[in-house]
Amino acid sequence: MLTYARHFFSALGFSIVIETIILLWIVRGVFRIKKEGASFGRLVLVGFFATFATIPYVWYVFPVVFYDSWRKALILSEFFAVLVEAVFYKYILGLSWKRALSVSLVCNASSFFLGRIKNTVLYGSVFSLW
Repeated sequence: MLTYARHFFSALGFSIVIETIILLWIVRGVFRIKKEGASFGRLVLVGFFATFATIPYVWYVFPVVFYDSWRKALILSEFFAVLVEAVFYKYILGLSWKRALSVSLVCNASSFFLGRIKNTVLYGSVFSLW
């Protein structure tokens, strides 16, 4: 269990960094939003808290609830993370639902796939933690 917890904290830090960078890039670079509601500091805080609020569910709740199928747990937990983080982006940053969902999907997909690459490099297998 301690090894799983270490992997969790590693994934938490990795996901926060990746998703916050992607959030900054999309909101500031792609959407070119520079209003007060999307200041650099607010984007960093929202990126941090959105990821921080969902990743414990992805790692600890969904795998227990859907213990019979890791695929089901993975798909539903990522769907959950995208939706919850989109709510953060919609209501805290003032993005439209379409933009909030798009940003959330790109952020989560980026951290997921880059995390798989990281696991392959570090542990030799994409599935080492599943």
